[in-house]
Amino acid sequence: MTKEEHSWLEALDSALRSDSVREHIRYVVARIREQLARRKDVLMGWEPFPLEALATTLPPKIRSAWVFVLRAGAGICCIHAVVTVEVLCASIAAYLMLGLMWTVAYWLVDQVTPGGAFSFNTNRGTQSMNGFTGFYFSFITLSTVGYGDITPVSRAARWLAAMEAMTGLLYVAVLIARLVSLYSSAKSDDS
Repeated sequence: MTKEEHSWLEALDSALRSDSVREHIRYVVARIREQLARRKDVLMGWEPFPLEALATTLPPKIRSAWVFVLRAGAGICCIHAVVTVEVLCASIAAYLMLGLMWTVAYWLVDQVTPGGAFSFNTNRGTQSMNGFTGFYFSFITLSTVGYGDITPVSRAARWLAAMEAMTGLLYVAVLIARLVSLYSSAKSDDS
């Protein structure tokens, strides 16, 4: 991470910790929750967040901000009795969000581990988990492909990689089982 990127993250962090921004986010979350309460068939709500509310200088690449609220529940498919496009899209979105959360976890572990938490078995590209490298490793691990070009070497990194691989494997298995059961029950109800 460059010094400039680090300073942007610190500025964003301090802006998000300010009471005025937190209060603004609370109002946005309350509005989204009201929308979710009115529509039981919707799994997720979102609303744009005005960048002016952050009151900090942001990098020019950041052009928008959003607040997302996922409906709490036993599972994303349990709300619907049938498989719909919305259920499929929500399932894919949840899978992608898992990958993004693990990306941040890998980056954090790499940052706090002296000497780095990962071994890079190639001479090409970045030798840190910054940016696309962390994203790439996360999704390769989540999908249990594992090319071997990046290897977790610290205990925390290995633990995270194992947990992500299990999460990815179980998520897909449980999701397919749930979608098939919903599809099958909808077919049997029709006949």
